[in-house]
Amino acid sequence: MTLSDKIISDLIAKGVTTYFGVQGGACARLIQSVIKLGGKYHSVLNEQSAGYYAHGYFLATQKPAGLIFTTGPGLTNGVSGIASCYYDNIPLF
Repeated sequence: MTLSDKIISDLIAKGVTTYFGVQGGACARLIQSVIKLGGKYHSVLNEQSAGYYAHGYFLATQKPAGLIFTTGPGLTNGVSGIASCYYDNIPLF
């Protein structure tokens, strides 16, 4: 079992089975683990929209979602979507 398998299996065990994000070299193993362990990964246009997708996903299903970004500008691009979840008390991983 790889570290990415352990991280994703623990999150799936806690009920986080759906993930939104943008493929990048630094996060490729996490995405691979999501798919291998039976989770759902949705590739989106940019990191900001991933946060908004997670926000809407929770409002529609009452289930938390995860975000997967690559390193560098991936996180800074996602701040608006993450802040949207934070200010509306939406759980996000």
